[in-house]
Amino acid sequence: MKISMLIFILLSLTMFDAAAKKLYKFQDKQGVWHFTDKPPKTEENVIVRQMKVAP
Repeated sequence: MKISMLIFILLSLTMFDAAAKKLYKFQDKQGVWHFTDKPPKTEENVIVRQMKVAP
């Protein structure tokens, strides 16, 4: 019983992580703003926002 409860809790926690996305925003040297869902490979200051996915 304890093992099945542990498995249920672990699976539940991984589901919550899948329901959230990160949004990355940064401005390049030319002043252009970029938005992406993947971590950018840049030395510029990056703003990260945690976004909730609509059901």
